[in-house]
Amino acid sequence: MDIVLSCTEYVGDGKILAHFGYENKGKKTLVIDESGSVVTYNHGQAKKYGIYTFEPGVKEKAFSQEFDHKDRVEWTVVFPDGTEKTTDANINSNHCRGAQESLNIIPGYNPPEGATDAVFQIDGTRVLIEVVANSG
Repeated sequence: MDIVLSCTEYVGDGKILAHFGYENKGKKTLVIDESGSVVTYNHGQAKKYGIYTFEPGVKEKAFSQEFDHKDRVEWTVVFPDGTEKTTDANINSNHCRGAQESLNIIPGYNPPEGATDAVFQIDGTRVLIEVVANSG
């Protein structure tokens, strides 16, 4: 059983929404004690229970939690065998990509005249390159 931060999204007014998910590799729904799934935010001052029922398979956005951009949110789960897993999110965490969202591609440099390659920067965190193999 794994818990994960799926992604985060800016929702305005300095607030970020973290989407948490899980992968239950078993064939049965796992139900733990509600107190074994805790979400902490507001600089550690606020706590609430997270989900405590985990159906088989992958659930990318099982629940969400809003937090301030200067803060972080943490989800801790204690499983029946005593195993504890934690995942968290902050302003630098993986951002959600919508189907209609553009990638904000910015040229990284101007290639030399006659060249057929270029390097591009995408959203400041990923680099996209194209590799073309020549015969021989």
